[in-house]
Amino acid sequence: MDVKHYYNPHGEEILDEKIYGGSPTGFVDFNRSKYRWDTNIYDLMNANTWFPSEVNTSTEKKNFDKLSPNEQSIYKMTFAQLSFNDSAQEEYLADFRSLASNRLVKSAITLQMMQEVNHSKSYAVLLDACGNSDEVFNLYKYDDMLNQKNQKIAEQFARYIDGGSVDKMLLSAMASVNLEGIYFLLGFSYIYLLGDKVPGARDMIKFIARDELNTHLPLFANIFKTIQKENKIQTSTIELYIIMQMTDSKR
Repeated sequence: MDVKHYYNPHGEEILDEKIYGGSPTGFVDFNRSKYRWDTNIYDLMNANTWFPSEVNTSTEKKNFDKLSPNEQSIYKMTFAQLSFNDSAQEEYLADFRSLASNRLVKSAITLQMMQEVNHSKSYAVLLDACGNSDEVFNLYKYDDMLNQKNQKIAEQFARYIDGGSVDKMLLSAMASVNLEGIYFLLGFSYIYLLGDKVPGARDMIKFIARDELNTHLPLFANIFKTIQKENKIQTSTIELYIIMQMTDSKR
């Protein structure tokens, strides 16, 4: 059994730590940042901290009941998908963090994990107010399309997150970029379309979207670009992996 070393006095200087690989000392020093974007994003995450209780959900059930059957279906399916996305992302972040080396980047990931859990809590608060929490959280059992989407997202996260190589570490970061920059935005757009019809959901999504777009997406976009730069990974290598992934997914 490998023993984890929490302190390595002979480790790399903080300003020499890579995101992946190497042997850090174990210190977290926010006054010495190798990248700057890591501390900037961390500070912005802190500044934007919010809690579900700040959103007024007292009329959510009444507003939901006024929606057409199609709109109610969109509402429920959207939150069923978003709740899975945040749950999967929080678990993935824990795995990615355990493989990363740079302590300031790991600190930013830690804060993102807390915010993803906060998002999950917000869905529970919102759906409880709406009176359909159990139904929405169990939709994957009855809707094949939703189940397939969940499976695809889970497969993207699981495919490369084994620490086997720096190339895999890079591609696993791409899965997070895809989630934050594509899948979440699609879900947000549906709630924005409903708009003033469901102000509780709209306002909750505004808070969540601020987290995803202002800090979570930039964090992993920077992680991706920095791993590629630090390890001199050619764009052609990334393209080849993507082609292989697309080919495997069609089999």
